[in-house]
Amino acid sequence: MNIKVSSVFTNDTKDENFIYYNDLNTALKNVKEYDTIYLLNEEYFGKFYLDTPNITIIGDNSVIAYDAYHAMIKRKCDGGDGVKTYGTTGSASLTILENAKNLVMKNVTVKNLFNGEIKKGRQAVAFKTEADNGTYLDCKFNSNQDTLYVEGIDNYFYNCEISGDVDFIFGSGKAIFDKCLIYPTFSNKEKSYISAPNSFYDLGLLFYRCKVFGDNLEIYLGRPWFPSGAKQQVMPKALFYQCEMNDKINMCYKKMHDGDPDYHECYYYECNNKSNAPRYIVEEYLKYYQEKVNK
Repeated sequence: MNIKVSSVFTNDTKDENFIYYNDLNTALKNVKEYDTIYLLNEEYFGKFYLDTPNITIIGDNSVIAYDAYHAMIKRKCDGGDGVKTYGTTGSASLTILENAKNLVMKNVTVKNLFNGEIKKGRQAVAFKTEADNGTYLDCKFNSNQDTLYVEGIDNYFYNCEISGDVDFIFGSGKAIFDKCLIYPTFSNKEKSYISAPNSFYDLGLLFYRCKVFGDNLEIYLGRPWFPSGAKQQVMPKALFYQCEMNDKINMCYKKMHDGDPDYHECYYYECNNKSNAPRYIVEEYLKYYQEKVNK
Protein backbone atom coordinates (compact mmCIF):
# COMPACT_ATOMS: atom_id res chain seq x y z
CA MET A 1 0.00 0.00 0.00
CA ASN A 2 1.14 3.55 -0.74
CA ILE A 3 0.96 6.10 2.06
CA LYS A 4 1.28 9.87 2.00
CA VAL A 5 1.93 11.93 5.10
CA SER A 6 1.13 15.63 5.44
CA SER A 7 -1.07 17.94 7.45
CA VAL A 8 -1.96 19.98 4.35
CA PHE A 9 -4.08 17.44 2.51
CA THR A 10 -7.79 18.03 2.10
CA ASN A 11 -10.45 15.69 0.73
CA ASP A 12 -10.22 17.56 -2.58
CA THR A 13 -6.52 16.78 -3.01
CA LYS A 14 -6.52 13.14 -1.95
CA ASP A 15 -5.86 10.32 -4.40
CA GLU A 16 -7.83 7.12 -3.83
CA ASN A 17 -4.69 5.10 -4.57
CA PHE A 18 -3.10 6.31 -1.31
CA ILE A 19 -3.75 6.11 2.39
CA TYR A 20 -3.33 9.54 3.99
CA TYR A 21 -2.06 10.40 7.46
CA ASN A 22 -1.83 13.87 8.95
CA ASP A 23 1.27 13.13 11.02
CA LEU A 24 4.30 10.89 10.64
CA ASN A 25 4.04 9.17 14.02
CA THR A 26 0.61 7.81 13.17
CA ALA A 27 1.83 6.62 9.78
CA LEU A 28 4.84 4.82 11.27
CA LYS A 29 2.67 3.11 13.90
CA ASN A 30 0.13 1.90 11.33
CA VAL A 31 2.40 1.01 8.42
CA LYS A 32 2.31 -2.60 7.22
CA GLU A 33 5.13 -4.71 5.85
CA TYR A 34 6.06 -3.80 2.23
CA ASP A 35 4.23 -0.45 2.37
CA THR A 36 5.79 2.69 0.88
CA ILE A 37 5.58 6.00 2.72
CA TYR A 38 5.84 9.21 0.69
CA LEU A 39 6.87 12.38 2.48
CA LEU A 40 6.33 15.87 1.09
CA ASN A 41 8.80 18.74 0.84
CA GLU A 42 8.25 19.86 4.42
CA GLU A 43 9.59 19.40 7.95
CA TYR A 44 8.21 16.64 10.18
CA PHE A 45 9.03 17.72 13.73
CA GLY A 46 9.00 15.15 16.50
CA LYS A 47 10.59 11.98 17.85
CA PHE A 48 9.88 9.04 15.54
CA TYR A 49 10.31 5.26 15.63
CA LEU A 50 9.94 2.58 12.95
CA ASP A 51 9.34 -1.01 14.09
CA THR A 52 8.04 -2.67 10.87
CA PRO A 53 10.29 -4.57 8.43
CA ASN A 54 10.52 -4.16 4.66
CA ILE A 55 9.35 -0.56 4.51
CA THR A 56 10.29 2.07 1.92
CA ILE A 57 10.35 5.79 2.78
CA ILE A 58 10.60 8.20 -0.16
CA GLY A 59 11.13 11.87 0.54
CA ASP A 60 10.93 15.03 -1.54
CA ASN A 61 13.79 16.89 0.15
CA SER A 62 11.81 16.09 3.28
CA VAL A 63 13.15 16.85 6.76
CA ILE A 64 12.65 14.83 9.95
CA ALA A 65 13.81 16.85 12.94
CA TYR A 66 13.76 17.04 16.72
CA ASP A 67 15.83 18.85 19.37
CA ALA A 68 16.36 16.37 22.23
CA TYR A 69 19.82 15.92 23.73
CA HIS A 70 21.63 13.94 26.40
CA ALA A 71 20.67 15.07 29.94
CA MET A 72 17.62 16.99 28.73
CA ILE A 73 14.50 16.28 30.82
CA LYS A 74 12.09 14.22 28.74
CA ARG A 75 9.06 16.04 27.46
CA LYS A 76 5.73 14.79 28.68
CA CYS A 77 4.74 13.90 25.10
CA ASP A 78 7.71 11.50 25.02
CA GLY A 79 6.74 9.78 28.25
CA GLY A 80 8.61 12.13 30.55
CA ASP A 81 7.85 12.36 34.24
CA GLY A 82 9.80 15.53 35.00
CA VAL A 83 12.84 13.54 36.17
CA LYS A 84 13.92 11.11 33.46
CA THR A 85 16.26 12.36 30.75
CA TYR A 86 16.64 11.33 27.13
CA GLY A 87 20.20 10.03 27.32
CA THR A 88 22.32 9.70 24.19
CA THR A 89 20.33 6.88 22.58
CA GLY A 90 16.99 8.42 23.47
CA SER A 91 17.90 11.75 21.89
CA ALA A 92 17.58 10.44 18.31
CA SER A 93 15.10 12.23 16.08
CA LEU A 94 14.46 9.02 14.10
CA THR A 95 15.14 5.52 15.46
CA ILE A 96 14.93 2.38 13.34
CA LEU A 97 14.23 -0.41 15.80
CA GLU A 98 15.76 -3.88 15.53
CA ASN A 99 12.67 -5.44 13.95
CA ALA A 100 12.58 -2.93 11.08
CA LYS A 101 15.00 -4.77 8.79
CA ASN A 102 15.41 -4.04 5.09
CA LEU A 103 14.37 -0.39 5.25
CA VAL A 104 14.94 1.66 2.12
CA MET A 105 15.01 5.42 2.67
CA LYS A 106 15.65 7.95 -0.07
CA ASN A 107 15.97 11.73 -0.24
CA VAL A 108 15.24 12.40 3.43
CA THR A 109 17.16 14.71 5.77
CA VAL A 110 17.27 13.69 9.43
CA LYS A 111 18.37 16.43 11.84
CA ASN A 112 18.85 17.06 15.50
CA LEU A 113 18.20 20.77 16.00
CA PHE A 114 19.96 21.05 19.38
CA ASN A 115 22.27 24.07 19.38
CA GLY A 116 25.70 22.82 20.42
CA GLU A 117 26.96 26.35 20.89
CA ILE A 118 24.71 26.78 23.92
CA LYS A 119 25.67 23.69 25.91
CA LYS A 120 29.06 22.14 25.27
CA GLY A 121 29.62 18.40 25.14
CA ARG A 122 25.99 17.29 24.85
CA GLN A 123 25.30 14.33 22.59
CA ALA A 124 22.39 14.94 20.26
CA VAL A 125 21.69 12.03 17.90
CA ALA A 126 19.87 12.70 14.66
CA PHE A 127 19.47 9.12 13.43
CA LYS A 128 19.90 5.72 15.02
CA THR A 129 19.45 2.34 13.38
CA GLU A 130 19.36 -0.89 15.38
CA ALA A 131 18.20 -2.90 12.35
CA ASP A 132 20.03 -4.90 9.69
CA ASN A 133 20.12 -4.39 5.93
CA GLY A 134 19.04 -0.78 5.70
CA THR A 135 19.67 1.10 2.45
CA TYR A 136 19.93 4.90 2.58
CA LEU A 137 20.13 6.78 -0.71
CA ASP A 138 20.70 10.52 -1.17
CA CYS A 139 19.92 11.21 2.49
CA LYS A 140 21.38 13.82 4.86
CA PHE A 141 22.17 13.40 8.55
CA ASN A 142 22.96 16.59 10.44
CA SER A 143 23.73 17.37 14.08
CA ASN A 144 26.73 18.20 16.25
CA GLN A 145 28.02 15.44 18.57
CA ASP A 146 26.92 11.85 17.80
CA THR A 147 24.93 12.57 14.62
CA LEU A 148 24.61 9.07 13.14
CA TYR A 149 24.40 6.03 15.42
CA VAL A 150 24.77 2.73 13.54
CA GLU A 151 24.16 -0.68 15.04
CA GLY A 152 23.12 -3.93 13.37
CA ILE A 153 24.80 -5.24 10.23
CA ASP A 154 24.88 -4.57 6.49
CA ASN A 155 23.57 -1.01 6.48
CA TYR A 156 24.45 0.79 3.26
CA PHE A 157 24.65 4.57 2.84
CA TYR A 158 25.07 5.81 -0.72
CA ASN A 159 25.60 9.40 -1.83
CA CYS A 160 24.62 10.65 1.62
CA GLU A 161 25.75 13.78 3.44
CA ILE A 162 26.81 13.46 7.08
CA SER A 163 27.89 16.34 9.29
CA GLY A 164 28.74 16.87 12.94
CA ASP A 165 31.63 17.72 15.21
CA VAL A 166 32.56 14.95 17.70
CA ASP A 167 32.17 11.19 17.10
CA PHE A 168 29.50 12.00 14.57
CA ILE A 169 29.48 8.57 12.87
CA PHE A 170 29.58 5.97 15.62
CA GLY A 171 28.39 2.62 16.92
CA SER A 172 29.00 -1.10 16.80
CA GLY A 173 27.47 -1.52 13.37
CA LYS A 174 28.83 -3.17 10.27
CA ALA A 175 28.12 -0.58 7.58
CA ILE A 176 29.25 0.85 4.25
CA PHE A 177 29.42 4.57 3.44
CA ASP A 178 29.80 4.77 -0.33
CA LYS A 179 30.47 8.05 -2.18
CA CYS A 180 29.26 10.05 0.81
CA LEU A 181 30.15 13.64 1.68
CA ILE A 182 31.43 13.80 5.24
CA TYR A 183 32.29 17.09 6.88
CA PRO A 184 32.78 18.46 10.38
CA THR A 185 30.69 21.42 11.45
CA PHE A 186 31.85 23.33 14.47
CA SER A 187 29.89 24.64 17.41
CA ASN A 188 32.24 25.41 20.29
CA LYS A 189 34.50 22.38 20.00
CA GLU A 190 38.25 22.69 19.60
CA LYS A 191 38.72 19.30 17.95
CA SER A 192 36.64 17.11 15.69
CA TYR A 193 36.56 13.31 15.51
CA ILE A 194 34.73 11.89 12.51
CA SER A 195 34.09 8.31 13.61
CA ALA A 196 33.86 6.39 16.88
CA PRO A 197 33.47 2.65 16.19
CA ASN A 198 32.92 0.16 19.00
CA SER A 199 32.72 -2.87 16.75
CA PHE A 200 32.21 -6.44 17.87
CA TYR A 201 31.31 -7.90 14.45
CA ASP A 202 33.96 -9.31 12.11
CA LEU A 203 34.15 -5.93 10.35
CA GLY A 204 33.13 -2.42 11.27
CA LEU A 205 32.68 0.81 9.32
CA LEU A 206 33.81 1.08 5.71
CA PHE A 207 34.15 4.55 4.19
CA TYR A 208 34.64 3.96 0.46
CA ARG A 209 35.14 6.64 -2.20
CA CYS A 210 33.92 9.34 0.19
CA LYS A 211 34.84 13.02 0.24
CA VAL A 212 35.99 14.13 3.67
CA PHE A 213 36.45 17.87 4.15
CA GLY A 214 36.86 20.27 7.04
CA ASP A 215 38.33 23.64 7.88
CA ASN A 216 39.24 23.31 11.56
CA LEU A 217 42.84 23.04 12.73
CA GLU A 218 42.33 19.69 14.46
CA ILE A 219 40.20 17.12 12.67
CA TYR A 220 40.88 13.42 13.13
CA LEU A 221 39.54 10.33 11.40
CA GLY A 222 38.13 9.26 14.73
CA ARG A 223 38.72 7.65 18.06
CA PRO A 224 38.00 4.03 19.04
CA TRP A 225 35.13 3.69 21.52
CA PHE A 226 35.28 1.20 24.38
CA PRO A 227 31.91 1.51 26.19
CA SER A 228 32.15 0.89 29.93
CA GLY A 229 29.00 -1.24 29.86
CA ALA A 230 29.94 -3.44 26.90
CA LYS A 231 28.66 -6.99 27.35
CA GLN A 232 31.09 -8.56 24.87
CA GLN A 233 34.59 -8.02 23.58
CA VAL A 234 34.93 -4.78 21.65
CA MET A 235 37.44 -4.38 18.81
CA PRO A 236 36.86 -1.00 17.14
CA LYS A 237 37.16 -1.34 13.37
CA ALA A 238 37.01 1.19 10.55
CA LEU A 239 38.61 1.64 7.15
CA PHE A 240 38.74 4.77 4.99
CA TYR A 241 39.35 3.38 1.49
CA GLN A 242 40.02 5.50 -1.61
CA CYS A 243 38.62 8.60 0.09
CA GLU A 244 39.42 12.15 -0.94
CA MET A 245 40.45 14.34 1.99
CA ASN A 246 41.61 17.91 2.25
CA ASP A 247 44.80 18.84 4.07
CA LYS A 248 42.96 19.76 7.28
CA ILE A 249 42.29 16.09 8.06
CA ASN A 250 44.75 14.45 10.45
CA MET A 251 44.86 10.91 9.09
CA CYS A 252 45.06 9.12 12.40
CA TYR A 253 42.96 7.91 15.33
CA LYS A 254 43.20 9.30 18.86
CA LYS A 255 42.23 7.78 22.19
CA MET A 256 38.80 8.71 23.52
CA HIS A 257 39.89 8.33 27.17
CA ASP A 258 43.37 8.10 28.69
CA GLY A 259 42.73 4.64 30.16
CA ASP A 260 41.41 3.09 26.94
CA PRO A 261 43.14 0.00 25.47
CA ASP A 262 45.67 0.52 22.71
CA TYR A 263 44.18 -2.09 20.36
CA HIS A 264 41.89 -1.26 17.45
CA GLU A 265 41.74 -1.85 13.69
CA CYS A 266 41.16 1.64 12.32
CA TYR A 267 43.01 2.45 9.10
CA TYR A 268 43.09 4.32 5.83
CA TYR A 269 44.13 3.01 2.42
CA GLU A 270 44.78 4.88 -0.83
CA CYS A 271 43.51 8.14 0.66
CA ASN A 272 45.38 11.11 -0.81
CA ASN A 273 47.95 8.56 -2.04
CA LYS A 274 48.61 7.49 1.55
CA SER A 275 48.01 4.13 3.20
CA ASN A 276 48.57 2.45 6.55
CA ALA A 277 46.18 -0.52 6.33
CA PRO A 278 47.43 -4.11 5.99
CA ARG A 279 46.45 -5.48 2.62
CA TYR A 280 44.53 -8.43 4.10
CA ILE A 281 42.20 -6.06 5.95
CA VAL A 282 41.55 -4.08 2.77
CA GLU A 283 40.72 -7.31 0.95
CA GLU A 284 38.27 -8.32 3.69
CA TYR A 285 36.41 -5.03 3.39
CA LEU A 286 36.47 -5.15 -0.41
CA LYS A 287 34.97 -8.65 -0.34
CA TYR A 288 32.29 -7.42 2.04
CA TYR A 289 31.50 -4.48 -0.25
CA GLN A 290 31.21 -6.73 -3.30
CA GLU A 291 28.93 -9.17 -1.49
CA LYS A 292 26.70 -6.42 -0.13
CA VAL A 293 26.51 -4.04 -3.11
CA ASN A 294 27.11 -6.20 -6.16
CA LYS A 295 25.02 -9.19 -5.18
